[in-house]
Amino acid sequence: MKRLITLLFLLLFYFVIFAYAGKGPGSSAFEFLNIEVGSRETGMGSGSAISHGPNAYWWNPAGLSHLERKHISLMYNRFLEGITAQRAGYSFPMKNQKAAAVNILILSITGIEGYSWHDVPTGEVPAKDYCISFTQSKRFTGYLATGLTLKAIVEQLDEDSAFTIGFDLGILLEPFSNFWLSGGLRNIGVSGKFIEKKEPLPNSIFSGIGMRINKSTLISADLLYIDSETKYGAGVEFNLWNLIFFRAGWNNFADVDETFRMGAGWKLKDISLDYAYAPYGKLGNTSRVDLNIKFGKLPLIESIYRQARKLYKSENYEQAWIEFNKVNSLSPGYKKVKTWLEKTKEKLKSE
Repeated sequence: MKRLITLLFLLLFYFVIFAYAGKGPGSSAFEFLNIEVGSRETGMGSGSAISHGPNAYWWNPAGLSHLERKHISLMYNRFLEGITAQRAGYSFPMKNQKAAAVNILILSITGIEGYSWHDVPTGEVPAKDYCISFTQSKRFTGYLATGLTLKAIVEQLDEDSAFTIGFDLGILLEPFSNFWLSGGLRNIGVSGKFIEKKEPLPNSIFSGIGMRINKSTLISADLLYIDSETKYGAGVEFNLWNLIFFRAGWNNFADVDETFRMGAGWKLKDISLDYAYAPYGKLGNTSRVDLNIKFGKLPLIESIYRQARKLYKSENYEQAWIEFNKVNSLSPGYKKVKTWLEKTKEKLKSE
């Protein structure tokens, strides 16, 4: 069944990609929605398959289903030509393997000179873009998760503004332990009208792959189909003692040459700080800083599951069997618990 679902997933995406009709670069508005969110994934150049925390709302909303505790997330992005972006978010797990998040993204643009109808300078014109989003995801089994992000989007230039709504849809598959496949749609929705002209959202199709090679090394790669072009990115993350993180990658998601990027991170208990450096060719360089704070207790089922894993690793298979059965009775599809029950059963038989 897993092989069949994976095959159908891949066939569906190939069909959607070939059926999709973009209009080429520069044909849509609200382009700030394409600016990557999250220093961790930006530093790796990709992330739709391995973003399993608060940043998943942008990369792949299905990944939010891996959330185990509440998060407060803050980001500052020093972008190009005096443009800055700020993000604040609150993410939280729910019952029945669900999770949700609320985020607000603000893009501030400075240095736009205004002119009257008679070509007389009127001073600097304020310009800001806003995106308020709500994300919900659900893990149906340890193998399959889906997610949806709803967006309210505003572009403002001086006294004129445009409002529209859109959504992202994502899917995350884990056919093998520590191996993920992702896919979905970004920025799908109605056109926004700015002054007298309607402009479409910068919709795109994404797919990705991620794999944890060992406790220290994680790799990922993404394909993005946008503006009738296929974009790509890939990267690696290496950690020391799950405390200090080093990241490197490249992608050509923007309309510039392939760009190398790098990043680093630090995590201590419930607080993590991440940084990413991403050059954009002749346009300049960008820097991002993220702060994530976890709080609250683990859900009961997750606590039992972790305890069962610890018992299994310590070779206390009899007690692990009891704890895994508790998890299975609460939620039969929780994190491949049936596979762990089979493993424990085999260990008990061998004993």
